[in-house]
Parts: sequence; structure tokens; C-alpha cells
Amino acid sequence: MPASFYEPDGERFLSTELTRGPWDPAFQHAGPPAALLGREVERLEDADEFQVARISFEIMRAVPIVPLRVEMRVTRPGRRVQLVEGSLSDEDGEVMRATAWRLRTAPVELPELPNGEAPPGPESAEQGEFISTGEKVGYHTAMEYRFLEGAFTELGPAKVWMRTPLLIQTSHTHLFGQTLIAGLLGLIFLFSSAGERTKSLIVALPFVGTLLDIGGMWATRFVSPSLSGMVIAGGTLFAAGYALIAALSLYDLWFRKELAT
Repeated sequence: MPASFYEPDGERFLSTELTRGPWDPAFQHAGPPAALLGREVERLEDADEFQVARISFEIMRAVPIVPLRVEMRVTRPGRRVQLVEGSLSDEDGEVMRATAWRLRTAPVELPELPNGEAPPGPESAEQGEFISTGEKVGYHTAMEYRFLEGAFTELGPAKVWMRTPLLIQTSHTHLFGQTLIAGLLGLIFLFSSAGERTKSLIVALPFVGTLLDIGGMWATRFVSPSLSGMVIAGGTLFAAGYALIAALSLYDLWFRKELAT
């Protein structure tokens, strides 16, 4: 079974069978392509300074299980409010469109919320199943359903917690390329004039940073959001290791003078 709804392929995203909807085995459920567009909206420039306040999706036609392309643009720039649009397309044209309003974040004072009982959490709900679709793998198997009341197969109102343990797309397909580059740079750096202990510590930084970066993403997703600091720490170590390796190696190559013996 695939590990994600999509796999990156250059500028495209390869749709896996987990995106399959319950109505036609050749087409996707609208959830995964909407999530793909939503993720790209959050990755636009200055995303850390803006909050998506509203997003809407227009399904232009049924989304087939084929490679897809995503295009994003800011259609109404602004210092405080921006309108952004995204388009998802296959070889035959656009299949889904997203429109989102972004508001610049700033400290605000909020009124006290009225006292009320929150619904029970998913840990107190019963595991449920989706209706039979005739397919062994699809969007219905990629989701977890925990019912507080009712069920898909029962008439009447229902309360259900829904989540997916999967990623929107396969992450870090460049992991092996990064470690190969780090290894080759480290090999060159071993011939530098730095001390052996110093070289060992610096060469280890990119590898430790990579483990923290990737491990932090999974830990944030499956353990606790408070562990997101691991991603920042990993990226910092990764960049620091590359910078030190490059700087010291270039210094030896261009500026260090050999002492006469």
C-alpha cells in the first residue's frame, strides 16, 4: 500500500490509489486534491506572516487518478489582506481550483469564550468503517473513522471523528541525494588542515541535522506538535555543517599558505 496520497515527480504529483473515491474507481475523492491545493496555498511567499482565513474549492470536473500539476498565484496583493488562487490540472486541463483569503497575523484581544462542554475525544469513540465501495484500496481505506453517535450505514444524525495517518505526499525523496552530497563534501573536507576531532564533529553535523529534520516532521505529526522545534534544529545543524565544510575547504584551497619545510 502507498505511504501517501501523492508522490512528487519533478513539477508533477503522481496520484496513488489511496486517492480513489467511492463512486468511480478511475477518479479521486475530492479530499486529497483539495488538501494538495491547500498545502500549496500555505507554502506561498510570506506564508509565515499570513493566516489563511477562508478557502473555497471549485471542482471543474471529476479528478482522474493521473499525474497532476499545481499552479499558485497571488491575484490581489496587499499589505494586510491578500487573495490567492491555485489551480490543479492534468494533461486535459484544469480539474480543481482553490481561492483563499490571507490575513496578516497580528496580536489581538479576544473575548472570553462561553463555557460549554466539548465533545468527547476520539479515544472514547468506537472504531467504524466506511460503506462498501467494491475496492480494496482507496480514500476510504486511508482514513480512520471513530463514531460518537450513529454510523455511515445507519439512518439519522451521526457524530464522527475522521483523520488520516498518512501524508499528503511522500516526503523527502531527496534524502539519499542529500546524504550522498554530504558524504562527498565530507570526504573532501577530511583533507583540510583542521584538527581530526574538529573535522569529525563538523562532518557529522549534516547527517545529524538530516535525522533531526525528518524525524522532527514525523514526531510532530504522530507524537506531539510541541516537537516541531526538532525541524528547526535539524535545518540549522544541516546548514551549519554545509557552511563550515565549504568555508574551511575553500579557505585551505584559496588562502592558506603552505609553510616551507
